[in-house]
Amino acid sequence: MVCQKEKRVVIELDVVKQWFQTFLYVGKLERGVVEMRKGVLVAGGVGSRLHPVTLGVSKQLLPIYDKPMVFYPLSILMLSGIREVLLISTPADLDAYQKVLGDGNRFGIEIQYLAQESPRGVGQALLLSQPFALDNPICLILGDNVFYGQDFRPLLLEACAKEKGAT
Repeated sequence: MVCQKEKRVVIELDVVKQWFQTFLYVGKLERGVVEMRKGVLVAGGVGSRLHPVTLGVSKQLLPIYDKPMVFYPLSILMLSGIREVLLISTPADLDAYQKVLGDGNRFGIEIQYLAQESPRGVGQALLLSQPFALDNPICLILGDNVFYGQDFRPLLLEACAKEKGAT
């Protein structure tokens, strides 16, 4: 927030602090100091509460406003500085995701795909992602989660800067 006082611009301390933290983190990323996280986007399930619409298309490919739902969590990963993403979905839906998202190149990221043969939940999806993650920290997000808010990016970067635990 910016306000004028006696013809001078005064910037609130919190805004400066958020900007500075964001700048420091992004600077560390650019210099390769911070270990790069990889993203895991889980877009499975059958969307049974939305039947009959989801009998022909995955719930996460349904539009919200002007784009498929899956674009929202994907953009959260991108805002977090993540450039390598593994999308896990059902074998029946993987082709549709590949048609919509491709290899991620047009978004400036790399997307890989993996089938979760049977719906055994997020825990199994996390286990399936281990070969992709190797020893890198990961950020897992669900394909039907939509997050939005003022000053959201600094919060994402702060969460990514944590070396241990979950947010």
